[in-house]
Amino acid sequence: MLPRRTSSLPAALAGGLLAVAALLAPAAAAAAAEPDTIYSLLNDARWADGQAGLLRNADLDQVAANWAAKLAASGTLSHNPDYASQIPADWSNAGENVAQGQPDAGTMHAAWMASPGHRANILGSYTDIGIAFLSAGGTTWGVQVFATYPGHTGPAAPAGGAVSGSQVEESPAAGEAPHAEITSGAPAPWWILAAAGGVGLAGAAFWMLRRRATS
Repeated sequence: MLPRRTSSLPAALAGGLLAVAALLAPAAAAAAAEPDTIYSLLNDARWADGQAGLLRNADLDQVAANWAAKLAASGTLSHNPDYASQIPADWSNAGENVAQGQPDAGTMHAAWMASPGHRANILGSYTDIGIAFLSAGGTTWGVQVFATYPGHTGPAAPAGGAVSGSQVEESPAAGEAPHAEITSGAPAPWWILAAAGGVGLAGAAFWMLRRRATS
């Protein structure tokens, strides 16, 4: 009879899982930090424009995260046709920015700020924001969900803090901030008409859709 041997497979498997976890942990931490960076850059832009910042809203974060996951699953950039009904009720204005392909939060924010429609949302008359940044399928997906709620006031610029306005261009004419989306790596953009009364910029994959609460 052969002597009984204790398999080393469970130990080896556990060691392998720990090694994978160690490799994934920094990436997960970096991905989690990207929405915070976008939020910081967004409020810097608003403060440089003389406005209050926006409040980070966990419910809007969840709507943004859910849509980013759907974008990644489909592999196609598009706006969320139902975001206005998914965010908490009692909002008076709402908007959305989406993006695909920017390597990090700073690049994504810069791309949004370089587009009049996206910049109009970022500098719009909102009080709250939800943000998602997802790396999946060899690319990135970003979503910003904006809303205005009664009684909500965003943070003021830090007292004595240095806020650079170099990346902020003049806000467009007054009006409802649009829903918009952007992707990188596209050819030179051109304007097209979109459904639902929106205006799109194909080539850079922009779409704009106005949302306002009905009275």
